[in-house]
Amino acid sequence: MSEKLKNTKTIKISFIIPLYNEEKNVGHLVDELLCFTIIEKDKIEYIFIDDGSYDNTFQEIQKHAKRLHTTNIVRHYRNLGKTASLQSGIKNAVGTFIIFTDGNLQIDIKDAEKILNALCEKKVCNGWRKNRWNTQILSRKIPSIAANFLIQKISAIALHDFSSPLAVYETRLLKNIKLYRGSHRFLPALINTDKKNICEMKINFRQRKYGSSKFGMSRIFSVFFDIMFIPLLKRLSNFTRVSYSLIFEYAIFFFLQILTFKIFFYLFLFSDHYTYTYLFLTILFLVIHLLSVAKLVSILFFYKKVKPLK
Repeated sequence: MSEKLKNTKTIKISFIIPLYNEEKNVGHLVDELLCFTIIEKDKIEYIFIDDGSYDNTFQEIQKHAKRLHTTNIVRHYRNLGKTASLQSGIKNAVGTFIIFTDGNLQIDIKDAEKILNALCEKKVCNGWRKNRWNTQILSRKIPSIAANFLIQKISAIALHDFSSPLAVYETRLLKNIKLYRGSHRFLPALINTDKKNICEMKINFRQRKYGSSKFGMSRIFSVFFDIMFIPLLKRLSNFTRVSYSLIFEYAIFFFLQILTFKIFFYLFLFSDHYTYTYLFLTILFLVIHLLSVAKLVSILFFYKKVKPLK
């Protein structure tokens, strides 16, 4: 057992488990959670987040949660997404450590014990699903490797699976963080701590037995787009003082930039008389682009930041 968990009476672990239309998995999930024996049952809390399920997931959680010692059930009355679910779980967590896992049975809870033991002097331990997508090389595995490579380079954190659903965090690292839609996929790059406090461990990845995946190919493009904003999201997630007018102005400039580019592209393809229009839009695009970049720079460098937690 990790030294952090030995002889510590105040230690408590918070499992955060988001679920969306997983009615057939809830009972089996609780069976596995009952086998988590690395720490006494009265020092573990289980936070289930029903993210607007339209099947019997909520009823199944209520039914099987009685078998666990301490549970907290959060229900979203519409589907808000995984990021919002994790944020709800973090808000309600009272444990010293938070363990994120999924409710689809693709994660082996036994690996949670291994990761918790591997923490040692670290503050974060991330799972690595090394053998994931071996049957979907082009559609899943290669985009996943490319995305993780980009995040490594941007964040300077040497992890292989930033979006792993199984991870352990010291709770204090997450309590003041603000997650934006989709940002849970690179949470290790957003937390306010030194990269030397982050480690990873290989975990088992299982195929689904019940239900269907909630993520399609369309998210690949949004992921690569979001990656470009990691530096901005990291700063926004850890600011003590945020000027929302600056962010709103940057959003306007960014929208105008995209709109101008689309009009220019359309005219370039379909118009035979675009000489003056082309020149005007080119100048307009460059001006808006420069204003947008200037606004982004002002957001990134003129906010009051929180010092990294040691």
